[in-house]
Amino acid sequence: MQIGDWIILPGRFERLYFIGELLSEYTYVPDDPWELYHYRKVQWFARNLPKQAFSESLQNTLNTSTLQKPLQLSTELNEELSLLMKYRQ
Repeated sequence: MQIGDWIILPGRFERLYFIGELLSEYTYVPDDPWELYHYRKVQWFARNLPKQAFSESLQNTLNTSTLQKPLQLSTELNEELSLLMKYRQ
């Protein structure tokens, strides 16, 4: 992942999503008091989006993606994400 890339993060307990832009390189903080050692700064511009805000195609893509590698979206899905900019805070 590179600075400027968009990320989509699923909510932890509900079917909500967060969309943000990466602002920094990876940082490791070995003495983090919360034991969250791995960091990247993110500007979150859409928070708590219900999965229904996405097309069925994008929902299916998000449901099948893993954290193992960055998700490469088709042109159609990239256009859909661009439309979601209306949620930008």
